[in-house]
Amino acid sequence: MTTAERSTSADLLSKVSAIRPILEEHAEWGEANRRISPQVHEALKSAGFLRMWKPKAYGGFELHPAEAYSIFEELSAIDGAVGWNLNQHAAVSAMSTWLRDGLDEIFADPDASFAGVFWPAGSAVEVPGGFTVSATVRFASNSQFADWFLVPAVVMDGNEPRIDPQTGGPDFLATAIRMSEGMIRDTWRTMGMRATASNDVTVDNVFVPAHRAVRVFRLGTERPAALSNPLYGIMPMHGAQAHASVPLGIARAAVDRLVKLAATKVPNFYEITLRDRPVAQAQAGEARAAIDAASAYLASTATAACDAVAEGTPLPVEHKMAMQLAAANVASATMRAMNLVHQAAGTSVMFNGSGFEKLYRDASTITLHAAVQTNRFESVGRMMFGHEPDWFAFQL
Repeated sequence: MTTAERSTSADLLSKVSAIRPILEEHAEWGEANRRISPQVHEALKSAGFLRMWKPKAYGGFELHPAEAYSIFEELSAIDGAVGWNLNQHAAVSAMSTWLRDGLDEIFADPDASFAGVFWPAGSAVEVPGGFTVSATVRFASNSQFADWFLVPAVVMDGNEPRIDPQTGGPDFLATAIRMSEGMIRDTWRTMGMRATASNDVTVDNVFVPAHRAVRVFRLGTERPAALSNPLYGIMPMHGAQAHASVPLGIARAAVDRLVKLAATKVPNFYEITLRDRPVAQAQAGEARAAIDAASAYLASTATAACDAVAEGTPLPVEHKMAMQLAAANVASATMRAMNLVHQAAGTSVMFNGSGFEKLYRDASTITLHAAVQTNRFESVGRMMFGHEPDWFAFQL
């Protein structure tokens, strides 16, 4: 990690504190309206957070992944939806560098906002000059403010998927469209993470010029000079780990709330405060250990992966596995910490408006995401036993 990266990261971390009042002021509005407020988005944009993982050649910061995770954690401790949408934007903006021929257009505005998903894939029809793409994708976080939307699509020949002769699999594209060409469907009504507005997005027969479409599985490992930063050599595993940083921040907020509660709460049938009860002390310590260990595992595997690709070599599969294990570990560690907090706090967590219940809803919702859920332990374990990968991220 360079001195410049540390300086930029420290500057952004200080800006988290600066915009904290805005995030806190609008958190309740976001929960009620199922989307982040325009004021919050503008605060993130003005402070430079939208540039975190964009190429320096286009005004971005190219932050080291571990430094970025710390920022996502800090924001998520204030409002999980804000941390989530920012990490989604950052991850997609980095993956948009796959579109090598379209970089000048896509990154013309260094503060442009990004959204996108990688599954399920829509359909593409090859036409002169590019493709027409149709898709309905789910969980499109940050689409409300996005300028660009990354859409996956399989090239079709009639009703059949075209087979890519180079890979032997479906002819799979990543395409970038202007968000104004898609239609957001109001489908996001959930238990937790309500303010992320992770609605469905429909794209209907949108023309995508060839320079904004790329066959991802043909890319190989060679990166142009403008994309020499190791960040661009560990994709898409950077996304899984970025997602994992959000529940860590939420869990930290829950532990902080427990510490404050413990100073004044006298549990029923006891004459001492919660802070003086040994069982609560142990539960608080165990929760913090789970969070700190998971966070350190995330950062160390990201750093090791960046070191492995620093000279332009492809990311070895063992590093992909380690990064995925660290992300999946967050899901189990987070919920363990949340349950310990709940056990220590007792009935105080049950009531709407307590703060605890929203944190629990948000954490338990995020940890169901495919990139971090505990199913990914199986994905790594099967490879340890010599089976073929079942998780697409290992194939890139």
